[in-house]
Amino acid sequence: MGLIAKILEFARTATNGVPASDVKADPGGQALKTSQHFQPPGVDAHPLPDDFVLLVSVQGSGKHSAAGYLDPKNQQTAQAGEHRAYSRGEDGEQVAQVWVKNDGTVLGGNDSGSHTLFPNGAQTMQNANGYIKLLEDGTVDINGYIIGLDGNGTTANGVSQDGHTHAQPNDSAGNIEEETEAPTQ
Repeated sequence: MGLIAKILEFARTATNGVPASDVKADPGGQALKTSQHFQPPGVDAHPLPDDFVLLVSVQGSGKHSAAGYLDPKNQQTAQAGEHRAYSRGEDGEQVAQVWVKNDGTVLGGNDSGSHTLFPNGAQTMQNANGYIKLLEDGTVDINGYIIGLDGNGTTANGVSQDGHTHAQPNDSAGNIEEETEAPTQ
């Protein structure tokens, strides 16, 4: 038998020297329940007060374990076959996410920026002030400055770092100077 309760408190503890966590919850109309928290290995998630917990009966009279949680505040958006993890501020609002989508895209981000890994290996990092793109062919685009596979950079207005020269003004004697040669190294 199980019951759904509202979380009041979540505490990190130890049981026989093993790290554990306890959930204190209000099942409504019954005595408050303190139950041991269980989640998959490799996951470290800390529910917030006012989340809901599923308590399942375990060995012992009246004992329960916390088997799952519900965030009543944020819309769940993962589609079939996807995995989305997000963090929340103390007010319960989502502040960051990592979303592994069913088309092979991996998206990570927060309100300040994002990183997207596309199924073809291309990637984009961006914030409000700029971006860096690693294209599928290995070319890099940094706010319009393109770095080719040969390492040559080309500005957004088409000036190549490898093949351009600079005009020089007349010297102090009024002699006309020639164009400089292209860089050699």
